[in-house]
Amino acid sequence: MMSRDSRLALLSPLLAVLVAVGATPGAASAGSSYSYTNNSEDRFGFALFPEGSDGIVMTNSDNWQEFKRARKDDEAMLWFKLDGKRGVIRNVKVIEKADEACAEMIALGDEQGRIGERQGKIGNVQGHLGDRQGEIGEAQAAASQELSDLHRRIARTASRGESTRDLERRARELEDEIEDMGVEQSALGRQQSLLGAQQSALGKKQSELGARQAKASERARVEVKDLVAAAIKDGQVEWVQ
Repeated sequence: MMSRDSRLALLSPLLAVLVAVGATPGAASAGSSYSYTNNSEDRFGFALFPEGSDGIVMTNSDNWQEFKRARKDDEAMLWFKLDGKRGVIRNVKVIEKADEACAEMIALGDEQGRIGERQGKIGNVQGHLGDRQGEIGEAQAAASQELSDLHRRIARTASRGESTRDLERRARELEDEIEDMGVEQSALGRQQSLLGAQQSALGKKQSELGARQAKASERARVEVKDLVAAAIKDGQVEWVQ
């Protein structure tokens, strides 16, 4: 049977991780590729590639191979689909304006990513704590069974007039171990409650960001669509066959 100090030594690293997760917001993952679902009724979609970036995509279908064919190296490019037609805009000023139109959408996506990363870390800690709770539960069950068997042995031994001192000493040891494991289970339960509260708060934040993201994405879609309409009028579009 594992000693109380040994059990607490196993718990301490988990608590250290918990403190770290609760104290730091987490860094955004590197990369510059964004994808957004466009459910607009007019079926307008676009893929924006600022110079040297992996791209920002808001489109109604998977056209990634078409984007790659239309783009020349890492150039700035705006691909779009409008009224069933596809076109490419390479005018730098138009692309810069489209990039500005998507800025809020991207910032919100980055924040959602950071929160998602924190949620993942907290989930990992919750998993470790849950594993430990399971181990302790099994140990408690085994100790309780052994204690129950000992009580029966003590009764039988006493009925024969024999000494029960060693059996009673072992029973007291088991009772102490069961009590210690109960204390540890309570501590783990409190930590799980704290983590659950953090996850709930982060989930609420994600929901709020999701609502803001939907509005920002729609604004970006409308603004980029207007830019595309102006570019078509000005003859700045290369139509894709």
